[in-house]
Amino acid sequence: MLTAGIDLAAQPAKTGAVLVDWSSEPPTVVRAWRKVTDEQILALCEEVARQQGRVGIDCPLGWPRPFVAFITAHAANRPLPTTELGTHSLRLRATDIAVMQRRLGRPPLSVSTNMLGVTALRAARLLAELRERGMPVDRAGRAGRAGRGTVCEVYPAASRAGFIRFGSAHSRLARHTLACSSSPICSIGLPKPSRLRGRSLSS
Repeated sequence: MLTAGIDLAAQPAKTGAVLVDWSSEPPTVVRAWRKVTDEQILALCEEVARQQGRVGIDCPLGWPRPFVAFITAHAANRPLPTTELGTHSLRLRATDIAVMQRRLGRPPLSVSTNMLGVTALRAARLLAELRERGMPVDRAGRAGRAGRGTVCEVYPAASRAGFIRFGSAHSRLARHTLACSSSPICSIGLPKPSRLRGRSLSS
């Protein structure tokens, strides 16, 4: 099986990607490269999809629903919807809140009020293009869902914090990763870098 990870940035110059083949022991890094363009990301997703693998993108793949409703009403000059938690629900998604509740020490940034939103715009365009190419896209990334897409959102900083806090035993990490995946977010647990072979990095 192939998996890929994309460290998405607003511009290709700061975007990185890695492709890992899990069919051998230890797993093999097939490719790793910097300055990844949109077309390279799309081609990578299609390559992984053909092998029924998964692509993790380190970037929010959506905005808080209350935020979307708020700006939609504002644009249409309609009364603004009320929110029970002030601006909290406008800034954070259910995913973000779930990660914060794990208390990993790495609170997610707000996709609606932080510069991270610029990167999320690029992600949205990529997902739209994947749909145009006939690839099913399921931003929730929930395991076992019929017709789920190849792409899912990942949060490596929180996963790494989980390694540190809960130990390196794979069984314990798997349980913690599953807990963090209870809301629309997925995390791909990778072995320690020393166990990966074939590592290369190209620009």
